[in-house]
Amino acid sequence: MHCKGHQKGNTDREVGNKLADYEARQAAEQAEYDEKDQKLITDLEAKIGLSGWAVLKDNRIIIPFRLLWALTKTEHDKTHWGTEALYNSLTKQIVARNLFQTVKSVVDRCETCLKNNPKVENRVKFGSIGKGNVPAFPCRTNKAREVTKVLLREIIPRFGVPEVISSDRGPHFVSQVVQQASKFLEINWKLHTAYHPQASGQVEKMNHMIKTQLSKICQETNLRWDQALPIALLRLRTKPRTKEKLSPFEILYGRPFQTRY
Repeated sequence: MHCKGHQKGNTDREVGNKLADYEARQAAEQAEYDEKDQKLITDLEAKIGLSGWAVLKDNRIIIPFRLLWALTKTEHDKTHWGTEALYNSLTKQIVARNLFQTVKSVVDRCETCLKNNPKVENRVKFGSIGKGNVPAFPCRTNKAREVTKVLLREIIPRFGVPEVISSDRGPHFVSQVVQQASKFLEINWKLHTAYHPQASGQVEKMNHMIKTQLSKICQETNLRWDQALPIALLRLRTKPRTKEKLSPFEILYGRPFQTRY
């Protein structure tokens, strides 16, 4: 723990604090370069000034690596700039080994910045609906009008107009109503090859998983299947299933599903 600065006193802590401040001032006044610093000085053809600091032709100062963290933190505390801005500012004045990594480390560990800066989250850029994060909607029938209704009322408002839709050749997909709607919306509707079940492998697998979950939920809760569907989808979307042990929810939103236990 560090005591408040500039306090007078003779306790062990205050004496130690004074000694630390004195040594810091001495280090700042007397530049001491290690072997790697010396190599950098030679490579950049810097000259040692009267104060002992290595200076480049453009007047930038080479900072000893042992002082870099303290200097970077001091400069960051003045502005609380981000990594890129602070690095660009420092490179106009100094040169040092591992400067960018040090700047990034200082910024990433700043408690003030962590509390106040917006949280940056990884977001998935997707042209198709996230893998495993499949939407499903209860329908009274499997007729073409149901397909068109779901497409216009659910899929497009939520995800935008798809570039491509792939489906089997069921009558509700090949009907004139559905195909005209897709043509009007400029959707490339790709129909699977007839008598080639492998083309619908992912769909059939997901259908099986949904049906299995629906069966379990309905048996446990006595809910109707349409009432149980959101719960079934939640279970599938939050289940880790990839090599990285990530759920479809995490892949799509870049964070774990939040729960209360």
